[in-house]
Amino acid sequence: MRRSAMGRVSSELADLTIITQDNSRDEPFEQILADILLGVTGDYVVIRDRKEAIGYCMSQMRPGDLLVLVGKGHEDTQEIAGKVEAFSERDIVESIEKTKKGKVSK
Repeated sequence: MRRSAMGRVSSELADLTIITQDNSRDEPFEQILADILLGVTGDYVVIRDRKEAIGYCMSQMRPGDLLVLVGKGHEDTQEIAGKVEAFSERDIVESIEKTKKGKVSK
């Protein structure tokens, strides 16, 4: 199963796996989560809201850390429960970085 394999690979390669919402379309998040957790063997956190999850990851990063966002890629929308909304990981990361730089320079 692809989802459990993603959980396994993340556990093997990452210090921490963050599991979050992607394009679940009409499938319950809880089912997707259960499938992923079948492969997870290391530390993990579940943050359902993807924007919040990205912010959490970025707030926890230390020098030398690498953040890998898997699932959305180049997509600029997110579909959940049949509802399609604008969603750009690139824009979210850039916004968080700008906010962090603003806090540092004050």
